[in-house]
Amino acid sequence: MPVRLDESSKVRPLERNSRMRQAILDAPLRIGVERAGLWYEGEELAGDAPPAIRNALALQHLLANVDLVIRDDELIAGNKTRHLLGLPWFIERGDINHILATELGALGKRRTDGVVLDRNDVREIRRLLKKYRKRSALADIYRSLKKEGLLKEPRLPRPREVRDLARGLGLEGLRKNAARWLLPVLRSPRLALTVRRNPEYVGIPLNGAYAILGYQGHLILGHDRIIRKGYSGIAAEAEELASRIDPEDADREEKLRFYEAVGICCRAAQGYALRLASHAEEMASATPDGSRKAELLKMAGSLRQLARGAPGDFRQAVQSVWLSMLILELYHPMSTISVGRLDRMLTPFYEKDLAAGRITPEEARGYLEELFLKIWTCTLYLGPSLQESSSYRFPGYQAVTIGGTDERGEDVTTEVSMLCIDALDAVRPVMDLCVRIHPGSPPQLIDRVVRAISDGVSLAVYNDEVISKSLRRIGVSEEHARDFAIIGCVEHVSASRTGGNTGCGQVNLAALLDMALRNGSMGLPMSRFVSGGGGLVEGDFRLPGDFEELMESFGRQLDHALDEIVRGIGVVDTEYLRRPTPFISMTIDGCLAGGRDITAGGALYDVSAIELTGLANVADSMAAIRKAVYEEGWISLPDLITAMDTNFRGNERLRQRLVNRAPKFGNDDDEADLIARRVMDMAFERILPRKNIRGGQMTPVYLSLALHIIFGQVLGATPDGRLAGTPICNSLSPANGRERNGPTAVLNSIAKIDTTGLSTGSAVNIKFHPSAFAADESKRKLADMMLAYFEKGGPQLQVTMADADTLRDAKKHPEDYPDLVVKVGGFSALFTDLGADVQDEIIERTEHGL
Repeated sequence: MPVRLDESSKVRPLERNSRMRQAILDAPLRIGVERAGLWYEGEELAGDAPPAIRNALALQHLLANVDLVIRDDELIAGNKTRHLLGLPWFIERGDINHILATELGALGKRRTDGVVLDRNDVREIRRLLKKYRKRSALADIYRSLKKEGLLKEPRLPRPREVRDLARGLGLEGLRKNAARWLLPVLRSPRLALTVRRNPEYVGIPLNGAYAILGYQGHLILGHDRIIRKGYSGIAAEAEELASRIDPEDADREEKLRFYEAVGICCRAAQGYALRLASHAEEMASATPDGSRKAELLKMAGSLRQLARGAPGDFRQAVQSVWLSMLILELYHPMSTISVGRLDRMLTPFYEKDLAAGRITPEEARGYLEELFLKIWTCTLYLGPSLQESSSYRFPGYQAVTIGGTDERGEDVTTEVSMLCIDALDAVRPVMDLCVRIHPGSPPQLIDRVVRAISDGVSLAVYNDEVISKSLRRIGVSEEHARDFAIIGCVEHVSASRTGGNTGCGQVNLAALLDMALRNGSMGLPMSRFVSGGGGLVEGDFRLPGDFEELMESFGRQLDHALDEIVRGIGVVDTEYLRRPTPFISMTIDGCLAGGRDITAGGALYDVSAIELTGLANVADSMAAIRKAVYEEGWISLPDLITAMDTNFRGNERLRQRLVNRAPKFGNDDDEADLIARRVMDMAFERILPRKNIRGGQMTPVYLSLALHIIFGQVLGATPDGRLAGTPICNSLSPANGRERNGPTAVLNSIAKIDTTGLSTGSAVNIKFHPSAFAADESKRKLADMMLAYFEKGGPQLQVTMADADTLRDAKKHPEDYPDLVVKVGGFSALFTDLGADVQDEIIERTEHGL
């Protein structure tokens, strides 16, 4: 049995935070039903008000009536539901409405749900679903997608296709996939609709190879604006701007409505802060504990200050960040809206308080520990199918960024940066701490990062120079490109200035290669039952006669996929134009000044990012075809495709030659690595010229989330020797087991890709055996390797520190491993919370030493 956190952590959490941490681990996931009811009431009370004002009035009603909870040990006030782990139900967007409608009777009865419901919850859910039937954003998106011909209904397999599935998967593979996909549909006809109508099934699948996302978000809230001005200052600014609108301005009425909505949102936030302050004061008057009474009164004083204006000290600044996040979690759940550059925001308050003797480093770290624990509770509900491939309680998607440079290129690492790492080390929450590294980063920061990674702390490092270049490549000014922060998993944008969505859709590049070999079809008919769609069908199709023709055929499938995805993103964005978000908009640079909501393109910069995955499988497969078919003639292309169709049964010798004799990405081998670079260049060239409906930039981002599991399940065998139904590569990493020359070779291969084209980010996962870092010399080697990788152009790195034996034991005995955090695609998760498929994939990742 491994040692637990409180025995092994290099930094001890404050006792009160240790208790809070354990409470979070022990808490069940609940649906915050009350939020949905209050939002519905608020919209009804708003009547026929214009959309922006209607949205603001709904928020005002919600914040005026939502339950207030301040728990024992808390110094930072506010919880988003009365449940410790409660997901506010986003009824008007519809993200989980169909899951609740079709699976309400089963929720809470299966391990993969992780949801607890009582009878009152079930009754209220049924009532609200009836009231809100067919009114949600997603319902409108699905109707519009179908009208545009982008959405094709799934269907059950025909007998011939079942035969093809058996050929492509083998009987055991067919059994597993039937249990995973087909049997639930056959048992519940209503669930068949959920497969089509809910984004938990790989977004909204337009095709077996690509999908779009129907929800809105993926941005960084302007906490820095709120901290500088306070809600009162933002309201005053909106009022001033409204008074200066030119009477001849054609958009005058729309701008006036926007500014009015901003004022309502600010007053709602101020009122919420005052409600929390009064609640803290009532608790203080009721407690006989003098120490706790003082804490509660100090909490109330902080909240009253935030209701009046900007924070005045470190504690109030931390409370301001959490208050805004809390309101946002109630206002816009499931949105993956991240914190931004926390150390830059808090450092002035810390240094002022420290100099005045009002705070100690330990006290400051304690506030950060609590903030991180609260961020940990910002969970989301993904539904039973995706949760089997993801994390069912703690998908860490709220990113905090520290380190890096300011707009002039000068280092901004401070003691608060180091305290953030200490706080993460102490309480080990499931969240994404993102550390920006540049040539001028202080050695103390590098040392602290490496020690944290060596001790199993889950954080990620980012290359300032590469990322700043990538942002400048899409028109971001040099100053603003230097001031970037991370969203969700790994997505980078200019902080508090960028609108749009960094998670608009996904493309499985490996599936596009399959289509390039089959004239728009995929070899495994499973994909047709999930989405019903197909790729580009060419009337004069013939198999590629040489490697260049193969590249050209792949490029045509990629073009077709991007055409459909961009159209689908346009449908989603058009629907959200009718659903403005003034609370978010008032914090984002450009929106207030222009009097325009973020959904209408009001932000200074606007992006729509398309997620790519499967690169290593494409590079390995193309390298295998070039060697086996076009150069050495081991096999003809038709015979290779036939072998793939039967999952290499009877052709194991051929499969082993493809696996072991053809070049593989991740081994510092130019034959495969330069194919990978060429494929990515091809994607950049096709994505970057495209625009969204707001005139914003379409951008590529490279990460897999847990979709490399799901995309692999519907993909047949591939020319690299990968078997049907098995995972494709995770994020920008090599395919599992294919990297054989050590971690330096892996990073060298990745650095050959021009990642400045990945203008919204990328994820690179690597797994080390913990024993590799037992000695200080090994830690220095890790630091040297990381810095050399960045110098060569590597964009990002995140390490999982766990050996396969430990992971297997954790899968078998989860109760013995409550603290084991791993990186999945771009996000962090407790290993024991993950579905079996993704656990197995992480276990199978190559385990490196130094």
